[in-house]
Amino acid sequence: MTRDDLPLTSTGLGVALGSVILAIVAALTGYRELLFFGLAALCLIAIAIGLPRIASPVVLERRLAQAYVQRGDSAEITLTATSERATPPLRIIDTVVGQPVRVDLGGIKAMRTVAVTYRAVVRRRGVHQVGPIREERRDPFSLAVRSSDHPLFDELWVHPVIHPLRNASESFEDRLQTQAMRALSDDPLAEFQTLRDYAEGDDPRRIHWASSARLDRLVVRDLLELRRRERHVLLETLDQAGTEGEFEECVEIAASLAMAGLDNQMQVVVRTRDPNAAGRPMPVRSRLEILELFTKVERVSSDRAVAPQRSAMRPRTTAQLIVVTGANSPLIPYFCSSTLFRPMVFVVRVSDRPHLLRPIPVPSIAVRNAEEFVQVYDGRRPARRSTEPAPRRRIRSAS
Repeated sequence: MTRDDLPLTSTGLGVALGSVILAIVAALTGYRELLFFGLAALCLIAIAIGLPRIASPVVLERRLAQAYVQRGDSAEITLTATSERATPPLRIIDTVVGQPVRVDLGGIKAMRTVAVTYRAVVRRRGVHQVGPIREERRDPFSLAVRSSDHPLFDELWVHPVIHPLRNASESFEDRLQTQAMRALSDDPLAEFQTLRDYAEGDDPRRIHWASSARLDRLVVRDLLELRRRERHVLLETLDQAGTEGEFEECVEIAASLAMAGLDNQMQVVVRTRDPNAAGRPMPVRSRLEILELFTKVERVSSDRAVAPQRSAMRPRTTAQLIVVTGANSPLIPYFCSSTLFRPMVFVVRVSDRPHLLRPIPVPSIAVRNAEEFVQVYDGRRPARRSTEPAPRRRIRSAS
């Protein structure tokens, strides 16, 4: 039993212990007066313990300042208390995201309302329940705690941290003008380019003739252009892809990329492999839709995960498919072996040891966490290159 479970206060515990001592002394010495005082104290303790059964005259109401809170921020809560009769000072214990929050209220006059505002830091992403509320009052002698439960429940949505991406803050029209003046995208992630084998449907203007002659096969420049008009973000939710901590970092990266694209008037499609939060094949319509999806998404087992061919809708050739995943996702070999997706896919891998990850034959970067990804995106930190050349093949002579 914990201290909070004891119905007696420190004063009540002292009185109870003193009454027992008086009873023992009276039995040993034969002084009936001491026995009388001991029994009187025990009766007073019994009355104090029984008083909490009396129904509380206090009516409580809770109001959340906002339904969506970013992980790590404080949720602001306002509680109002009204009593039909005068009530001594009381303590309110609210339950916010599984943690007790204690608030002391002064005495409440009859038919008056008292309001108090308090904050609670939320550290776990997801949809959480706020409540119930426990009310604690003391008897006039401060011997016992009167407890009453109020079944007040609210829903608090804790979304992942949305990291501002500096290079995504330019207006969409300015970016189009900048791209029209430059041969290569000035996106900080566009430097991660690789040469891959020519595939049917590739733009012939992207063929790198010098490398093709040296390698005896047609190869094309493969660039990551995050500034295209359409962005598809695919979040891997398979529990075998990485640890719980790595998954939360992936959620932050995917949410930040989706939010940055939407803020810059891009068409953003967000998909996951969680069947309960798989996303829609159509572009998202608002920031709230992105927050809701990445608040609800969870890791799933392999028997529940959405199949790769169902979770990845084919983007148009003008779109970029960004896959955010842990190090061990089956999505990686799936997209690396697909001639349909390889020209447009880019992989962001999260691992606690990114320097040990094996290269993959598509444009990709490896980071430890979302903060490192933001530094790479903003150009403040070079990324770990994670591409490998395509296998060597000779071009047969036409003769």
